[in-house]
Amino acid sequence: MGKVLDVPVWRLLGGKCRDKIRLYSNGWYMEARASGELQGYVDAAKRVVDDGFTAMKFDPFMGNPTLNDAILPKHIDAFRDGPIVERVAVVREAVGPDIDIIVEVHGWFDVGICGSIAEIHKIAAHAETYHIGIAPHNCNGPVATAASVHADFATSNFVIQEWFPYELPEHYGLVDHPFVPTHKGGYLDLPERPGLGVELTELALSKNTYKALREAPSSQ
Repeated sequence: MGKVLDVPVWRLLGGKCRDKIRLYSNGWYMEARASGELQGYVDAAKRVVDDGFTAMKFDPFMGNPTLNDAILPKHIDAFRDGPIVERVAVVREAVGPDIDIIVEVHGWFDVGICGSIAEIHKIAAHAETYHIGIAPHNCNGPVATAASVHADFATSNFVIQEWFPYELPEHYGLVDHPFVPTHKGGYLDLPERPGLGVELTELALSKNTYKALREAPSSQ
């Protein structure tokens, strides 16, 4: 509908609530997690700050052999789970006291899981009844990112949006105008392109051709 009317989706949702949205970086620590070295977390965290972000999220539990990967911990035992505490501590020391650190515990909602921008608005409205802000999850690719962005700008109790700025170029290349690389200092300006503001590219179409899961029933 936004493309038909030549307006961005946020206008169809009631208009803007802000001119820019705050972002937090995620996915920045993957190499550090793979190496297991604390210095890797330090260097990666400093890069996030150098790139202008004022908030970051990471999962310090991942890769810890004392925890069952399938079950989130209910508490942290300082003796048993010292590496978890160390990861958070070195990141805090690296970025200083003014950067927000969000600890990933995988309790989230996003436009893909909810099913639509309209559902995000319903959840946000319910949260606002209790004076709760929302910080939508987002790891579903550049189209879902675009949908999240439009919902954020039109949601009064929006707080901050998850952002993945360190993916491979092929990831962003799935659409013609990916939002992620355009952030400025950890914020994103109000988009003005019609619709969601993105179109699938030939790369996306060639790599994701339709495949039937089962044969269609015969019409005879």
